[in-house]
Amino acid sequence: MKRAAAKSAPPSTRQAADPALAWVIAPTVRGGVLEGMRILSMRTGSGSPEITDTTVFHGPACVRETLTKFDSAPPNRIVILLPSTEVICRVLTMPSGSAEQLEMALRLQIENLLLGGSARWRTEGALLPLVDPDGPRPALVVEWPSSRQPPEFLKPLFGLSGVTSAPVIAGLVALVTGAIGLGASESMAIDLERETGGISVAFSNGIHSAFRVLREDGEDLDGWRQSILRGIHEMLVLAEVPEADVEAMVARVAAGLDDRCDGFYAPLAGGIDSFRSVVRGSSDDPAWWHMNGAMAGTVSALGGGLARLCSLRAQELVEHPGFLRQLVISAGRPKTATRLAIAAIMLIALLPPAAAGGRLMYLRWRLPEPEAFARILDRDDEQMAMYRDYDHQAWPMAKLLGDIASTTPEGIELETISIARDAPLTVLGIAKPRGSSGNAADAILQMEEQMRRSGVFDRVEKSWDPPNANGVVKFDLSAAVIKPSLVPNYPDDQDFAKRTLRDRKYGVSTESDPSPAEPAAPAAVDAANPSEDGNSAGSETAASTAAGSDSTGTAAATTAADEARVRRRPPTASSSTGDIARRGRPGAEPPPPSVPEPLTDEQITAMTPSEARDAASRVSTARGQSGVDEATEARLKAEFYKLLERARKP
Repeated sequence: MKRAAAKSAPPSTRQAADPALAWVIAPTVRGGVLEGMRILSMRTGSGSPEITDTTVFHGPACVRETLTKFDSAPPNRIVILLPSTEVICRVLTMPSGSAEQLEMALRLQIENLLLGGSARWRTEGALLPLVDPDGPRPALVVEWPSSRQPPEFLKPLFGLSGVTSAPVIAGLVALVTGAIGLGASESMAIDLERETGGISVAFSNGIHSAFRVLREDGEDLDGWRQSILRGIHEMLVLAEVPEADVEAMVARVAAGLDDRCDGFYAPLAGGIDSFRSVVRGSSDDPAWWHMNGAMAGTVSALGGGLARLCSLRAQELVEHPGFLRQLVISAGRPKTATRLAIAAIMLIALLPPAAAGGRLMYLRWRLPEPEAFARILDRDDEQMAMYRDYDHQAWPMAKLLGDIASTTPEGIELETISIARDAPLTVLGIAKPRGSSGNAADAILQMEEQMRRSGVFDRVEKSWDPPNANGVVKFDLSAAVIKPSLVPNYPDDQDFAKRTLRDRKYGVSTESDPSPAEPAAPAAVDAANPSEDGNSAGSETAASTAAGSDSTGTAAATTAADEARVRRRPPTASSSTGDIARRGRPGAEPPPPSVPEPLTDEQITAMTPSEARDAASRVSTARGQSGVDEATEARLKAEFYKLLERARKP
């Protein structure tokens, strides 16, 4: 895939890359957040690489600062260090033989490792320097799994030209083998990554060698330290180092670790002094090595036989020519050019009539009778014109009255409604207080809000008089009808068509409605048995009918009115017929009164408003019966008022 150049500066203003300059970059990541960037600049002249500069950028803007530095002095090569936990390290034992034979054998070993695994450009191997001339030769193979991709904040760096990646273990091996080659008796390089739990260790004493990358999860500092020492101990034991030497080396490693247990360490004899001889231009400050030791080792690896370990790539580096370039190359062949010319002539000559004929065939298939379709279109146009005229000239008055009723809250009684086609809607009425602490003006303001929210009315203007002694307010309200045909979706507690005022006050009735063929049955009962209770029930039934016809659904204002509405519920057809039969039978005794069980204050408080209304209905029915003694009548009366009070509360 063709690499895109950095976009921090136009190509015309970017300087040419310095062929002798290279960078080693080590990002600093904490908790998944990029905190900084360290850059070692080196020059690869005729001799071994030499460190020329150390640059440190801090903060989230370090990537942008690195790109700016790249534009000002672009290097020929950039190597980005990979965390130890991102790579898999393998040490292979190669048989004795010439360098060419061993290289070929190593290539075959890598191909076997790649079967069904990582891509070829994500795996590299290199032969290590000879430790024992008469023994087998070790080789180091590093693999960057395809499932591990660079984080998003580093994608701009991987998009630069000449960018490769290197594992930390490659630099440690270069330092250790270089120190042994310069005469050191033993050498160990350790790089710890506390954030990811990565541990990279390289050890050699001229006889035994061990290179390992592992991951440990220490929950605290002591656990992390123990994991480090345990991993190094296992590595030395597997390398067949004598037990006494293993214990001594582990003790020196434990003594060399600081409180952080993070960064680069060289715990054995020689240590940093021997590594400074391997890497030219490195600092003699231990703190510098603690921060940049792995990067310095990578500089050493780039100048020796381990350079291939520093050439891992996130994507395959291939270049695909563009479409135009491929077309030009193909058109340069005489045979292809002739074919293209013939195809162009045929296309110019045949495409227009073929397209017109195809379009005509499609239209005839989709529209077999165009005259009938034209008549349908003309009729639809006439109907749409008629509907547009109707929408501009007429209003659905019955629907508007329903909108006014649905936007009128309980507590408001409308006295006058005036609707005209070319005039604002005008409403006159009175507003009553709602509840024990209600205000009549709140009902007017609620009506205004509901009218605006409906979408049918707008520009609502209102005014009202001061309240009288009972808190009743007279008001007038005007509004503009902006969308008379709109059908709003009113909520259930606002739409009286879905939930009537009677259902809101007394709950949904479970009694069957009287038969339409017997509307005068209650009146017949009262005429056959005239009494004071019967006259009262008849008058209350008439009052209920009148109250039900009120379009605004006005609520009762006093407790006595609530009691009257509960007691004047019309009897069902079956009960009226039964009363006529009992009253018409000579000598028949009336049945004993049915009195509900007493209710305590706790039982009444635990009821829902609907349950309280049902219980109040039963108590009211019991109070209206004959034969109830005075004590029971007093109890029922007290319970009735408590139930009404509970029913009014939410």
